[in-house]
Amino acid sequence: MTQRTPAQTGLAVLDLAQAARFAEIAELFAPPLRAMAPPEALQAAWTAEISQRGPVQQVGTPDSQPVPGGAVVTIPVTFAYGERAVVVTVTDDGWLGGIQLVPADQQQEAPAAWQPPPYADPASFSEQEVTVGTGPLALPGMLSLPRRGGPLPGVVLLGGSGPADRDETIGRNKPFKDLAWGLASRGVAVLRFDKVTHAHGGEVSKNPGFTLTDEYVPAAVAAVGLLGSSSWPAARNRCTGPWSASSATWRRWTPRRWPRRSRYWRR
Repeated sequence: MTQRTPAQTGLAVLDLAQAARFAEIAELFAPPLRAMAPPEALQAAWTAEISQRGPVQQVGTPDSQPVPGGAVVTIPVTFAYGERAVVVTVTDDGWLGGIQLVPADQQQEAPAAWQPPPYADPASFSEQEVTVGTGPLALPGMLSLPRRGGPLPGVVLLGGSGPADRDETIGRNKPFKDLAWGLASRGVAVLRFDKVTHAHGGEVSKNPGFTLTDEYVPAAVAAVGLLGSSSWPAARNRCTGPWSASSATWRRWTPRRWPRRSRYWRR
């Protein structure tokens, strides 16, 4: 993916919409969001706007404002029968996080920062930074450990497609942090970590033989081993296994991939 500034991404989206290249717009969305923004839906929304306001006559200068997790770009657009603003959310990694058509004079409020979900009780667990794996591709991670006595069940969260951080951050949304805090509040030790393509994207891009297996399996096995290790007595000696963000990765996690020891997998 070619890295653009948020303003350039916003203008590119508008150009693609005018050229009816909606499949290319869909590919610009962050991977976890693509199922919610198929080309057909994007085309229907744009066609409805054009049928009401006529073709685009003029595109103004985009205004880009930084927000937690990325930027919000507002582009004034003059149609044949009125003015609107195209508002595009762009993540820190350059992916699309959302597109809106709003009244031209509508003030855009910056998205609020992430807030703990209502089902989480931060007082019931602690968090600490950890390192998953060893060597040049070791990954920074976060362990959420319940304060109650052990042994405890444990879960390793595995990111979906794309160079996701440990929280699967998209704009203000952090679904893996929500999961980790919610599970830890209920007595489950949770380990989440930055994907290798996020933490070491430069190194990975230099290796033409880097596969999907290389992207997931070594880190996942190391993370399960770390969570079940003697470093955290409360978390060991109970079932510890992976929880993936998408079905594409979940199909890879079968019991035969894990060492045949009860702390890694129990049927």
